[in-house]
Amino acid sequence: MTAISVSYVVRPRTGHVRRMLGVAAVLVGAMGMAASAQAQVARPDCEAVAPWAAGFDRNDEWQPNALGSRHRLPRLFVSQETEALFGKPMLSWTEADAMSVREVVLACRQATKDRELSGAYNAMQSALVSRVANFSKALADARGRAGTAMNALQSAPPSLPLLSFHSALEQAATAQGYARLPASANGLAPAASNAARELIAALRDLPEAEIAALVVEPAARTALAMRDGVVEALLTEVRAVPVSLPGLGLLDRMAQALPRDYAPALGKEATESMLRAVTERRAHIATEIADVLVAQIGESSRDFDAFAQIDQAADGNLLRQLPQAQAARVHDAAQARRQVVADALFSDMTTKLGALPATDAALDSVDAALRSIAAWPASAAPFKPRFEEGARKRRAEILAAVDKAEAGAMRGRVYETGDKAHRFEFVDRTRVFVHEPGHTAAGTYTEEKDGRIVVTVNGESTVLTREGRRLNGWHTQVSRTK
Repeated sequence: MTAISVSYVVRPRTGHVRRMLGVAAVLVGAMGMAASAQAQVARPDCEAVAPWAAGFDRNDEWQPNALGSRHRLPRLFVSQETEALFGKPMLSWTEADAMSVREVVLACRQATKDRELSGAYNAMQSALVSRVANFSKALADARGRAGTAMNALQSAPPSLPLLSFHSALEQAATAQGYARLPASANGLAPAASNAARELIAALRDLPEAEIAALVVEPAARTALAMRDGVVEALLTEVRAVPVSLPGLGLLDRMAQALPRDYAPALGKEATESMLRAVTERRAHIATEIADVLVAQIGESSRDFDAFAQIDQAADGNLLRQLPQAQAARVHDAAQARRQVVADALFSDMTTKLGALPATDAALDSVDAALRSIAAWPASAAPFKPRFEEGARKRRAEILAAVDKAEAGAMRGRVYETGDKAHRFEFVDRTRVFVHEPGHTAAGTYTEEKDGRIVVTVNGESTVLTREGRRLNGWHTQVSRTK
């Protein structure tokens, strides 16, 4: 869990001393093994070798561990008889030692006249030159890599992922425990992650007893030494999570990852303590966020854009990230504010529209208000009908007054667009000139009893409606200029 990456300074304490003593013990053991590896194997005579070789069974195999090792060796080579005969246990042989033992076996094969024993010698020398020599080389390399990796891991800054990995290493000698190591290494810092990969690869070539001494026991001591400090630092980190939606998200991920990924490393008591801290911090952050949102809602404008402002503060996606109680607080505050805004806004709109004069400009103002109302978000839907009804009623009053002032025959009137590119010129009682950019067409018109005007040009008729000083129904609106 990359988000949980606590580090802290290790204070001198007995656990740390115990860890260092444990490392020293492993180093002393390794030095003894190195000294043993430096001594050359004995070269017994064939009279001593023959009884040993007679016990060879090519089908009786030994593996260094249960981790899926690629090495399978004749079991005789790791027996006490082999150690007594050649003066060194096979696990301390070098590649050169394996070849030296092979020379002894080859010489005895040439000297024997026993066909069955000769066959055993032949199988043994073949195993020595390939499997035993290869294992000795791989084992020496694995010991070096594992020691270097453990030193790097034990000197890395303590963190929850590092604690988790050391805890997992306590089961590294078992097949199931080994299989879990790659996942346990997730979240480690780059240097520790590289060391963990080196160690995981090296373990497959180490004998089970050496895994216990070199890895399992030191890892257990290290985990014990760092556990209290990691828990303390992690609690501090949880309490410092910022008041923000990303902060809530981080705490949610912690709440999932702690019991799922880190409970074995932390232990039951520490895990429960951590989860309580996460829950408390999340509740505190959610309350503060809700307080801010409620305040923002209360400060929304009381104009036509107020509903959009309220919706922004009470956004559904945002509220779903809050606990139910805090989300309900914000939702209720938004509902109450919408009602307050609607009441105040309706009163203000009614006053302003009532004061408008009976002019075309007044119609424009009412139309602008209707467009604003139509654009309100869905949350304002309960208030729309009252506003639309009030605006349309006032528009009808203004329009009636404007129409009354504009009543009369069309003869002699001229209607134009603002840029004068389009114009209707009603010449007399039946004829009309229609001016378009670069072209003027002559047509006829008739006035209907309901006030509509039917204009016919080149055999095509268009119905225009009068609205105050305007004509609607053409591809562009024109207003009376004469």
